[in-house]
This record gives sequence, C-alpha cells and structure tokens, in this order.
Amino acid sequence: MQTYLSCTPNAPSSVRVCRDWLAAVCVAADHRELVDRARLCISELATNVLHHTAERHLRVEVTSTRAGIRVEVRDDAAHQRPRPSEPSPDDTGGRGLLLVDQLATRWGSFLHEEGQTGAQHLKTVWFELTPDFTPEPTEGAQAPDTAATPGPPARGRP
Repeated sequence: MQTYLSCTPNAPSSVRVCRDWLAAVCVAADHRELVDRARLCISELATNVLHHTAERHLRVEVTSTRAGIRVEVRDDAAHQRPRPSEPSPDDTGGRGLLLVDQLATRWGSFLHEEGQTGAQHLKTVWFELTPDFTPEPTEGAQAPDTAATPGPPARGRP
C-alpha cells in the first residue's frame, strides 16, 4: 500500500494540476488503466471544492493497493454533505457527482474534526476505482456492441 498527498491553492488552475498529478500517481502505482476515470472524477471533486467552499487549499490523498486506488478530497464545508443533483436538460452544471457515481466503483463522504481541540470541522469526499469495474451506460447512452468485441463481458456494480 502506498499513500500520496497533494496540497495546492484552491484556484481554478489547481483542478488541472490535480488531474495531471493523479494521472501520474495512477501510472506510478501501476494502475494505468484507471487514468481516464481518475482524471474525470478528481476534476469533479476539485471543481466542487473550488466553487462550493471557502477552503484556501485543495487537499488530495491517494491510497494505492494492488486492488485499485482510493482518492480523498478534503474541504471545510462540513455543513454540506454532497449528493448528486437532478439537473434539467437545460442546466449547464450540476452533473459532477452523477458522473462520479457512474465512473467510480464506490464513492461517499464523511464529516470529521481536526486540530488539537477538534475546532476545525471538515468534510472528506472520496471515491474508489478498481480495474475490474466497468461503468454502466447512462440513460440515453448507447452501450458498445459487445458481439464484435473479443474478451469477457462487461461487469456492472457488485
């Protein structure tokens, strides 16, 4: 098991920095097959910190095992547990957690306190990615033609 930490300013450019850093972590941890999904998921969580918190830093922790990776993003919006929204077709946002829900093997959040007196209330949003998980097509998306694709059939959520 390996743990990697990143702390950047909570700024628009940090979303790209986190995306590229996580891709490099996936490669270093021998999980190259997770790079695309990891980049999309971290982009959504980092953007949420940027737009919905007063956090000065974007903190990301990645734990890598042979089975996959777990990514945790911590922020100071402990009053606000994330949940996927139901945007209308005309909405230009609000789909980030829906995307994470589709791409991640598992995801969730928890509230916690930090500091010597527990005075700082924090929230951590996390996702896990494993190579054996195949995202299911969303409504309106067309599933690939598996008849022409060699290999084992796609597997959905356990």
